[in-house]
Amino acid sequence: MDGRKIVAAAIQMSSTPEKAENLTTAERMIREAAFAGAELVALPELWSCHGLEEVYRENAEPVPGPTTDFLSGLALEFGVWLLGGSILEGEPGAERLSNTSTCFDPSGELVAVYRKIAPCAHHPGPPYSHPPPH
Repeated sequence: MDGRKIVAAAIQMSSTPEKAENLTTAERMIREAAFAGAELVALPELWSCHGLEEVYRENAEPVPGPTTDFLSGLALEFGVWLLGGSILEGEPGAERLSNTSTCFDPSGELVAVYRKIAPCAHHPGPPYSHPPPH
């Protein structure tokens, strides 16, 4: 390690069941962190929607998908490494969902994807981690 220091920002937000509202809040907070000098910005777990199981099922989406496209654009716009916290991955209404974390480099490229060992409290699954799709 060369001893290089970086500025990191850990975003805390009170997510709601309203995904559009949460994306707007996240964008504002990522923008503020980048303007304050952050080179690495980390969102919290399940930041894009939070609520009861029905909310998760309604807001699940594929990875890559709309929310990862949104995060990719923000990483590129602000030139930051962006850890996308986690989102619920799956098709809307799917029985099994994954609690999936993504990471984007400053060019907006998806460089890592991780699916938690226990994706959701009610739906444990096998460990699964892989490089991003190309």
